[in-house]
Amino acid sequence: MGKFFVQGTVEPGFEPVKELFARNIQNGTESNAQLCVYHRGRKVVDLWGSACGDPKFGPESLVNVFSATKSVSSICMAALVDRGLLKYEDKVSQHWPAFGKQGKENITVADVLRHEAGLPTLSKSLRREHISRKCIKANVIGQVIEETRPHFPPKSFGSVREYHAVTRGWILNEIFRRVEPKGRTIGEYLRAEISGPLGIDVYIGVEEDELKRFSSLQTWHWSKVMAQSMIPEMFGRKIEPNMATIVLKAFKVVSTSRELERTQPTRQPVVEGMEKIKNPANIFPNFNTKEVRMGEIPSANGSCTARGLAKLAQCILNGGEFNSVRILSTSVVERMQDKPVKRKDFAFSGVQNYFSQGGVNHFVTFDDDTKQQKQTKKLREGYVGWFGMGGSVFQWNPRDEIAFAFVPTLMHWYDVANIRGARYQHLINKCVKSMTVS
Repeated sequence: MGKFFVQGTVEPGFEPVKELFARNIQNGTESNAQLCVYHRGRKVVDLWGSACGDPKFGPESLVNVFSATKSVSSICMAALVDRGLLKYEDKVSQHWPAFGKQGKENITVADVLRHEAGLPTLSKSLRREHISRKCIKANVIGQVIEETRPHFPPKSFGSVREYHAVTRGWILNEIFRRVEPKGRTIGEYLRAEISGPLGIDVYIGVEEDELKRFSSLQTWHWSKVMAQSMIPEMFGRKIEPNMATIVLKAFKVVSTSRELERTQPTRQPVVEGMEKIKNPANIFPNFNTKEVRMGEIPSANGSCTARGLAKLAQCILNGGEFNSVRILSTSVVERMQDKPVKRKDFAFSGVQNYFSQGGVNHFVTFDDDTKQQKQTKKLREGYVGWFGMGGSVFQWNPRDEIAFAFVPTLMHWYDVANIRGARYQHLINKCVKSMTVS
């Protein structure tokens, strides 16, 4: 590996974005990363870089984007709504009768999309091989979901929302393949009807010949994270949270875990072996495997480029069309983003989010948010979409006409609020406003 590099272009007025990106590459905040942004339909930022001079990394390198995949899945589900095959208010059991077992008969499609189905885990753990399309179509995952009884947060919490980190995508995939006329999975439909026509690298489940295009995920050990967290920001700390913030978040996670152990003592890990993982950094190597890259986890294993995600976000801003290629009607794009519901999320220690009936989050600041939550949310105020564990972002801003995608390989798993990506978004907003004023 050689010296760091930053390549690509920015339009006049967006030079500060390149400066921040280059600084993060040079100082090691990033390893490999891509950043792509559209404003009013024009690509204004198209950057990629490598802190270690990785000669194989470029704008067409594929990277796992974790939960940024959720908004991609929401777009695929919206396609079924657009074709009159599904309604958000439909009960899941209407399309998948066996789902209605174990007290799930009244759960709606919107409940699943808003993380309110009571299914953040399943009755038994799955193995990595179960996420292959062959196993999915043999109903291996579907059968486990069918036999799972929902468990909601304690009534004292005051909300039914608990983030379905992995299971949301599996449930949606089972609905999708039962409703889609050709029996295709979300990943198959995405490739044939969205990514292919738009000419974008956005996949859920890659082909064998695409494996060579991957840039693997990396992360830091706990010891390095804690050492960095003690460095004052003015002296070049490379991570967002300081030690006090990390300790506070860890305390909240432990408190939530203990409450779950008390109220749901038989709760199973989503994937076999996960209960042994004490260090979140140990999760990421699983997503560098061939099995996961070629399988389907429509909540967590999107394989994408920033260019691809940004173009898809611009397509949504355009009302479902890009360069005469239409993937959704304008009315369904609006419906996908409609009827957001504000609720505390048990998995996020009570942080309030605002998911729509179509499963995309509106980033807004609420009066009853904590001071820290308000400061964080204001960095991406007005955006719609979601982000992924470790740092990826796939969002669009209807108010300021911005389509945004950030795809890193260095996983900042300790930055739960994804402040790293939010700082790019905030800077983009400042550039846009500065250009508007001038």
